[in-house]
Amino acid sequence: MIYAQKYNYRSQVALSSLIQGLHKAEAYAVARIVLKDRAQPLLVLLVPDIENTCLYDIPLPFAEDVRQYQFPPLDKVVTVTGTTITQHRLLPGDDLNEAMSAYVDAMDLSGYQVDEDGNPVEYMAIDEPFNPVIHRIKQVVKTRAIHPDKPLPEIPEVLKRFSTPPSDLVDQVQAQIDALISVAEVKKVPPKAKGKFRKEKVKPVSGLDLDAILGPAPKVATISPENAVPEFKRVLERAAEESPVELPLVKDAAKQMGDVIKGLISTSFGGSKDARALEHLGCMRDELKEIGEPDIYNGYVRDLKRRMLAGELDGDRRELWWKIRTAKLGLIDENQSAESTVTVDEAWEFYKSR
Repeated sequence: MIYAQKYNYRSQVALSSLIQGLHKAEAYAVARIVLKDRAQPLLVLLVPDIENTCLYDIPLPFAEDVRQYQFPPLDKVVTVTGTTITQHRLLPGDDLNEAMSAYVDAMDLSGYQVDEDGNPVEYMAIDEPFNPVIHRIKQVVKTRAIHPDKPLPEIPEVLKRFSTPPSDLVDQVQAQIDALISVAEVKKVPPKAKGKFRKEKVKPVSGLDLDAILGPAPKVATISPENAVPEFKRVLERAAEESPVELPLVKDAAKQMGDVIKGLISTSFGGSKDARALEHLGCMRDELKEIGEPDIYNGYVRDLKRRMLAGELDGDRRELWWKIRTAKLGLIDENQSAESTVTVDEAWEFYKSR
């Protein structure tokens, strides 16, 4: 809204004259406005308001702001050769249209509710629905301000009234719902498979059989501090070749790798071995996630955090914990691995130094 400057009689008379002229001519004005120095100019439509003696400015799009999108038709399929097809697996048939029409008619809310006189009225009038999120936020803020230590209250039923259809109406039209599900072939999406992953072997450029040269991977986990990363990868590769994965071998290798990491942290002076510890921890995290055993890593890193913050690894290791947080080497959540039981919120909470 554009008003004249206060205590500026000349500006007030000038703006009032423009508003009166636009009002009498029954016209709007198009103007260019620059809000501050070196800002891009904007086109606005000026709408006069004679009662409040102001102008309403409405932004107008430039030609470059208009995008032309072409979407395929909903009632036919046009092939690459130009042939029009009206019967297709992606198009609704007569049975589906009839089932959907019956479902929509059965869910009609125009006369669902009854007033005090027993006459049918609309369940959700156009001026009655409200945004439940705004009221819920106000309720939570008010409760937290008065009772900072009490748990948050449940969502009132009045706020959930328009978020879901009436339960008794859904029970009445269950037959139409079942018919629609049957015709539309609605099926439950199966959960994501929690199979064990097998890491694909990298073939050397020379074409040599490294397993034949170096010998098969050991069936017993032997992780030495001098060569921990390649040995840990080789043992887990051997364990992943079996179906199911040899879990005892994986746990033994993870335990030895964890001891190597703790040894590096305990003997690190002034952060001299922090980089190696992070490398080993990152290798352990990636490899266990790759073969579908994130719980082993999550259990280890929880214990590692507790020991580091408690000073059990020969000194104050909070600086290294900050490096672990920066490198995002915390818990493996369910978004990163289907086998994980850690939620995203739990993974973020874990990074807090508590």
